[in-house]
Amino acid sequence: MDLDADHDLDAVTIAGGWSGSQTRFVWLNDGQGRFQKGPALADGNTQSLASGDLDGDGDADVVFGNLNQPAEVWINQSNQSTIP
Repeated sequence: MDLDADHDLDAVTIAGGWSGSQTRFVWLNDGQGRFQKGPALADGNTQSLASGDLDGDGDADVVFGNLNQPAEVWINQSNQSTIP
């Protein structure tokens, strides 16, 4: 998914155990195949994530699936170079 609208693939990851809070990371591709930590995302009890263009504007949005909590939808506003 291209989160910062620079035409290279970026990544979102979650890290942590199966119980308790997981840390969410955005990794921005610099165009040379190297990733640097991007904007911080709020931690959550996230167990899964998926991406797709949910609002039809051509960029990737992210859905976090949380344990015992509602899912969270993060809409990418890449035309402003901010996530979410």
